[in-house]
Amino acid sequence: MTHDSSVADFYEIASEWLARQQDSEHWSAHDQHALEQWLHADPRHQKAYEEVTQTWQLFDYVPRPEPLTASTSLQTEPQPSLTFSHPRQNTGLGQRLRQWCASLRLPVRTTMGAALSLTVILGVAGYYWYASMPEFSESIQTARAEQRAVTLPDGTVVTVNTDSNLRVQFYPHQREVQLLQGEAYFAVAPQGDHSFIVKAANTEIRVVGTAFNVRAAPSNTYIAVNEGVVEVSSPNQTTTLRAGHAVTINLQTGQQQHSTLPPELVGSWKTGQLSFKNTPLYEVIEALQPYADKPISLANPRLGHHKVSGFANTTNPVGFLNALTQLLPVDVRETEQNTYLITPK
Repeated sequence: MTHDSSVADFYEIASEWLARQQDSEHWSAHDQHALEQWLHADPRHQKAYEEVTQTWQLFDYVPRPEPLTASTSLQTEPQPSLTFSHPRQNTGLGQRLRQWCASLRLPVRTTMGAALSLTVILGVAGYYWYASMPEFSESIQTARAEQRAVTLPDGTVVTVNTDSNLRVQFYPHQREVQLLQGEAYFAVAPQGDHSFIVKAANTEIRVVGTAFNVRAAPSNTYIAVNEGVVEVSSPNQTTTLRAGHAVTINLQTGQQQHSTLPPELVGSWKTGQLSFKNTPLYEVIEALQPYADKPISLANPRLGHHKVSGFANTTNPVGFLNALTQLLPVDVRETEQNTYLITPK
């Protein structure tokens, strides 16, 4: 590849980045990090990106042409010549472009370059407009005490836990799921380079083919991997999880807390069992809550830092709550407000 073609590639890639940024709904922290890496890799990348951005902004403010009428001068204006002539003799496209430059107080050379850059931008933007249109879209909701397994068009099987809500959208080059509430287990079917992305709150999980579990709780997002590898991106950092590894991301601080568990226990709720290993009590409560008939709360937030290990039956969450009184220095009682309250002994 020649030097000139390499520079042209820089401008095309910069245009692609800019077009993708316009789709704010799908622009993620992972994308922003990748863009910053590309910009810092070569000073010419930064230059191309800045010039393409200026071109985009320039054409965003181009004055709309006046409506054509019977007296419009364009009807009698000479057509642009196919041969080169002196600028003062050219009364066609070149002159109109120069007049437009003067109205914007921009150098002609800059505007000529902008016009060429716009061709690339419009082509790339059109491509990303096409790529941003979903080919398949479906919303999946489960009621309380309901679980459902759904097979998606690509062969991926999503097992949705009780009281959950998610939205599935497949694009020409990407498969995307937004977990709005609750929990789901994903057995992702490989599909070439069509990545599979799950978004939950401020966290993004990106895979190609694997099996993993995601729980979107009020205070955190929990991801555990049964097989394969996933990339997890949150506002503070990006990490890679392998089979038997899990991470809990605090929604307020963005802090990631890593843990391990036997891979076969990932998504064990599908068989009516919840598994905990040195799990903070507040996370245990969030995991039990979908199965309980009343809200569960802590009398003191500090109690939530007690660690819990054991197995809970999803059909008897209250039994597990009562068992906590034998494992931890806590009591559990029902209140007049119709809740389960965990208090210190």
